[in-house]
Amino acid sequence: MAGYISSDTQTDFSELQKIQPIRGEVYITYNSDGANALLDVKKRIEDLKAELKLALDVKINPRAIDLHRGDIQVLVF
Repeated sequence: MAGYISSDTQTDFSELQKIQPIRGEVYITYNSDGANALLDVKKRIEDLKAELKLALDVKINPRAIDLHRGDIQVLVF
């Protein structure tokens, strides 16, 4: 919707091995290329959360990781 271009779009979801899903949590992971759009993506999620009155806890991975596919991943549980 925002027009971000990713270097790739597929995933095998191996990144979920390190995350313990909790209902109502949004977890954002990113690589160094995705870092430049990270805050805008988070703001869009926060705006949508407020607009739809959703009880979501938005968390960002504390550092860039080596995503093999894509630049930002938004995992919604």
